[in-house]
Amino acid sequence: MKLVLPPGAQLEAALLTGSVPFANSLGQLAQDNASFNFDDTTNTLTVENIAALAFNVINLEVTNVTANTGTIVVTGSVITDSGFDIGADGAVYANTGFYVGDITGTATGGMILLNRQVFVVSGTYTPTGLTRAVLVRMIAGGGGGGGGASGAGISPAGGGAAGAYFEKWIDPSAAITGGAVTIGAAGAGGAAGNNTGTTGGDSSIVIQGTTYTAKGGLGGTGAINFSGAGFITGGLGVAGSSAGDIVTPGGPGHYGISLGTPTGTAGDGSNSQWGGGGRGAQGVDANGSAAVGYGAGGGGGMGAATTSAGGAGTIGLIIVEEYG
Repeated sequence: MKLVLPPGAQLEAALLTGSVPFANSLGQLAQDNASFNFDDTTNTLTVENIAALAFNVINLEVTNVTANTGTIVVTGSVITDSGFDIGADGAVYANTGFYVGDITGTATGGMILLNRQVFVVSGTYTPTGLTRAVLVRMIAGGGGGGGGASGAGISPAGGGAAGAYFEKWIDPSAAITGGAVTIGAAGAGGAAGNNTGTTGGDSSIVIQGTTYTAKGGLGGTGAINFSGAGFITGGLGVAGSSAGDIVTPGGPGHYGISLGTPTGTAGDGSNSQWGGGGRGAQGVDANGSAAVGYGAGGGGGMGAATTSAGGAGTIGLIIVEEYG
């Protein structure tokens, strides 16, 4: 092979082993062996000492990387100062450098998980930089259990319903904008006596100017006093949440049941996707138990000689997974 230099160009110096020659700003053939070199033995190209990395890649294809048969095809813009890794499974991971690992599959222009924000108090959602799609998952507050009256018989109140569950993938093909976050309040248990539990609060979040809402669960029904058999309904899950990819009303609270004095049981609160319902009172003159976790219903109380109160539901929860 014959090397032909253009008029005025000159070979700056003898090339070091592995150097990749290039034209410098003066149009001269140059080398930078420390930062830009190729090892012919291991077939490794090394590019080092890049202070900042910002470039557009259009249909970049790399084949037979390190003797593997995988192919990477990247189409679009890549702007990063932290880089990413492509692992042995072909997936793309955030990292502190730019690295192409042991590739056995194909990765094509996908997104990586940048961050996850979890909200248990109301506030504002501020997207992480470079976020261009989000997966929103949320649940509303659970309803409280009902209270039981006093009397000659028993008063088994119903359990509270769980809050509705909402899930949606939002990909506007543009930078994500955030907004107000509201976490649904826990429904209070019904006060001692024949009192229905409080409905759980709605959870909501604003993204791209649209408000997405999940509806809170209804409280369990308060119980009158039974001398014989009877039942009291639990709270119901509420329809009316925003349209999403997966939307389900909360499960209903369990019935309070009297089989005749002194046998019966108050209703349990409904479990949720992220919480456990409170236990209904299992004996007379006992309060219902509070729910645990997020979005679950409280247990019903059971009065007899004295009144009883229902257990509280639990607050809602919102999780935003950010991709870019």
